[in-house]
Amino acid sequence: MEEKRIALEKGNITYLKDGSGPPLLFLHGGLASPHAYIPFIELLARRYTVIAPTHPGHGDSFSLPTSWQFEDYGLVYEHFFQALNLTPLMMVGHSFGGAIAFYLAGKRLATSIVAFDAVGLPVAVTRNEYLETLSHEAQIMFPEVVKRKQLAEMLSATGNILYNSFKHPESISWLETKGTRLDLSALLATIDIPVHLFWGAEDRIIPVSVGEAMKKILPHATLKIFPGKGHAYIATDPEFTYNEFMQVQKNNKNSSS
Repeated sequence: MEEKRIALEKGNITYLKDGSGPPLLFLHGGLASPHAYIPFIELLARRYTVIAPTHPGHGDSFSLPTSWQFEDYGLVYEHFFQALNLTPLMMVGHSFGGAIAFYLAGKRLATSIVAFDAVGLPVAVTRNEYLETLSHEAQIMFPEVVKRKQLAEMLSATGNILYNSFKHPESISWLETKGTRLDLSALLATIDIPVHLFWGAEDRIIPVSVGEAMKKILPHATLKIFPGKGHAYIATDPEFTYNEFMQVQKNNKNSSS
């Protein structure tokens, strides 16, 4: 796995690259970076050339300027595509990464999307309620992590979030005030490529009701709900997530043959 850096108009973006095969863009969740998902990325790299950029305001990419808007993320990624000479490709996004994938699909830069517990419709939550959702997430996640002996993955993901939170406090404020209020319903209605939505039934950060609403809006969407899973299973249970992802790819191949 290589870690690279590229200079764009607004600043430097870091990204991971791994594997061989068809290109795939992996878009991480808010307050994290691709490093929180390395076990999952390594699994994807068995079959794909995975390109996993770090969003602005995260990790070692540039900090968010003032007056930053959601569309600014999209423009950065349009420039990222141009700089790397990328053509439309498959996208996998978690949480806020799913919202960015939807934006890029609207720009005809995605051939298909697999989105895990994606942001993209408003979630009404107070600060106290958000803290309660994090506590609930920990209660859901920890027993499964211990059972599957994936404590290292959980600690790595947690440490990555702490690093990002200390380095980019501006992103915490942005995601809290703007990220949860994103309403991409008009954009979602125009996306004419396959979109596969995966959701943890116990996710209270971005509740499954958001996924159900997205499925009704997206013209070509499927939705699969995982009992007992919360929001962060993609990072803490990569084998499960990868197997579900590959099942979708297998079904797509069978339906097109």
